[in-house]
Amino acid sequence: MGRGRLAQSLVFATLVVLAGCAGLAGEDSSSAETLTPAPVPTAGPTYPPGVTASGVAPAVLADAHESRLLSAGFTLTSHRRLVGPGGMLGQTHQSRRVAPGGETYVGEFTQSAPKYPLQSFPRLSLGYWTNGTVTAYNRESARPPQSYAWVRGEPPTLDVTRARALERYLTAVETTVRQRDRGVVLAGSTVDQPGAIPRPPDVERPRNVSLTVRVDADGIVTDWRLAYSGTVANRTVRIVETGRITDVGRTTVEYPDWVAAAAEARWTGV
Repeated sequence: MGRGRLAQSLVFATLVVLAGCAGLAGEDSSSAETLTPAPVPTAGPTYPPGVTASGVAPAVLADAHESRLLSAGFTLTSHRRLVGPGGMLGQTHQSRRVAPGGETYVGEFTQSAPKYPLQSFPRLSLGYWTNGTVTAYNRESARPPQSYAWVRGEPPTLDVTRARALERYLTAVETTVRQRDRGVVLAGSTVDQPGAIPRPPDVERPRNVSLTVRVDADGIVTDWRLAYSGTVANRTVRIVETGRITDVGRTTVEYPDWVAAAAEARWTGV
């Protein structure tokens, strides 16, 4: 029954009861008051954990991001480019597939610097796999041969979900809610803590900063973009980092073929 019809029925029933009482007591039933349904309060806008209309709590948001991802498993990709007046100076790329729990994952890290001023970025491709107890590495560099490593008790990263890096970004740059649609988009360009901005080797004086972060309703940071200018060897460069989280709850972690070779090599340095 609709709210209006229910209210009308309640009014009618009340009038009938009051009329009966008036007949017994000899009172006029016309004195009964009509009942009006109370207004139903409407819910205000909802935000992901750590996000409000007035600001962002970086640690709260980062903890929610990490908790959701570790419970479900996910795939992470990120890319960082360093561009100068003459074009691309260097870039790095990371990909990682993480099983629920966050202990077992497999990934790859590559970097190259064809025109980097100080040649601090040697060309490198590094694959890794870990089950939380041991880690296997597969390294390919500009100078062969290919090498393997088998390490106990030292995971490839302590920031599997990139939650701590995202916390630093949001601490460094003041952001506000710019868009609300099945989550929020946070954006800003005011730097509160310059020291929290991640920098490649030899990059100085970060400036002209912009940060954009997309957060879903559960608190998972699904996309981010951090861009800023810096100085390398008296040259102005532009650094752009992008990242994305996908396949939450649908990621599988495969056992790479080369892990057996790494286990046999038992090399403990990378």
